[in-house]
Amino acid sequence: MSNHMTTDRLFGQKLNLSQISGLLAAVLVLLTGLLISLLTWSHLQDQLSLRLQQDAQRQLQRLTVAIAPSLLQQDRVSISVTLQEWVRGPELDAIRVLNNNQQVIAESGRAGANSVEISQPVTQDDVAIGVLRADLNLQPARQTAGRYLALGMIATAFCALLAGLAVLTLAERYLGYVRQLQQRLQHWQQDTSALLELPASPALGELQELHQTLSALARQQHQQQAIQQALARFSAGGAPAASARLQYHDCAMLFIEIEDLDSLQASLSAEELTDNLNRYYRLLTQAAKLYNGKLDRYIGNGAVMLFGMSGNHSSEERNHHALHCLYAAQLFLGLIRNCRPEPQTPCIRFRLAAHWGPVLLAPLSADNHATHCDLIGDTLHWAAHLAHHSQNQELLVSATLHAEIQPQQDLHWQNGPDLTDLHGRPQQNYWLQQLPEKQQSLISRQIRHITAMTATSE
Repeated sequence: MSNHMTTDRLFGQKLNLSQISGLLAAVLVLLTGLLISLLTWSHLQDQLSLRLQQDAQRQLQRLTVAIAPSLLQQDRVSISVTLQEWVRGPELDAIRVLNNNQQVIAESGRAGANSVEISQPVTQDDVAIGVLRADLNLQPARQTAGRYLALGMIATAFCALLAGLAVLTLAERYLGYVRQLQQRLQHWQQDTSALLELPASPALGELQELHQTLSALARQQHQQQAIQQALARFSAGGAPAASARLQYHDCAMLFIEIEDLDSLQASLSAEELTDNLNRYYRLLTQAAKLYNGKLDRYIGNGAVMLFGMSGNHSSEERNHHALHCLYAAQLFLGLIRNCRPEPQTPCIRFRLAAHWGPVLLAPLSADNHATHCDLIGDTLHWAAHLAHHSQNQELLVSATLHAEIQPQQDLHWQNGPDLTDLHGRPQQNYWLQQLPEKQQSLISRQIRHITAMTATSE
């Protein structure tokens, strides 16, 4: 029962393409070899049979010369003695001498079952005096041709086996790449976060073109994932305390948007873009650290720097946090102007906007005793909208943040564009023109210090 089930399972499986190719090659070689062997056997048998007939005919011709005088005198005794003493070839089973009346005068040997009869007339002075008839045995010719046929069939079977194995091995060599590729693609389809890993490049030209196309797709996916990781590192900040809960916080926020990110992704490789974003991320981190800001993540082409996230604030504290938001923005813009990238690397431009309002912290997951949060709220979307309408190397400040800052003589503003908020109401915005001289001098020293530190580390 077990053997029967194993046999059914073995023969019930479908043959793969390489096995079908090997089997087809073996069958074609076998049929071709059989056809050639049969044609050769038939031709060889005809040639050997013809040669035996010719040899037998020459023997009969010589015998007619020896018995012609005796046959003319009808001397049966002499004819019988001549036949008995005549050494006939192995192909002649029997010889009979007949007169003109077709009567047997003498004979020698016994006819075989499968012999062929041949005849030779006996003449004297061009006058027919009798006939010699012989039984020709063609079995030696058939045996010789049969041996060659057997050798041809053995050679054909051997060549068919070699051809089948060669085609099977060659097909497995190339189709193995296809099977490995299918497994890699299935794994890649099941695990969307994994990179597409291709098997070794095949030697077949058509498969090499397919491999090159898939390699280009794999490189593109790798670059996209590297860019996403770079953006995540750029826009990811420190995690809030583990005790953070779902609640709103009034704070000042600085939204930093990367300008023309799609063009940068098209013109820079993933490694180049990652290096550039990491360089600017370090500058943002320095600006946030100096002014008690918190660099947090944001889904999009930018990052958010938050000021004053801890509890309720008095008017003076709110003014303090709002000014720190402006100072950090000016510090970051100054660092961008002074920390230029290499000449062959395109400069990344940023749009900055400052705003004040409530932000909802939504905890996402815990990792190493730290809680990762996401920022939610219309305030954040309005800050992103302001940054999108800002200009390179400029800071656009919302009316809400402007109202939180106490009037100062050395703080200069310029009216900015009127934008419609999320509720359809027009909102006045301001361009920051100049900070107080004392604060501007402090920021300049900070820029020189950070620039020197960056140059030394590089």
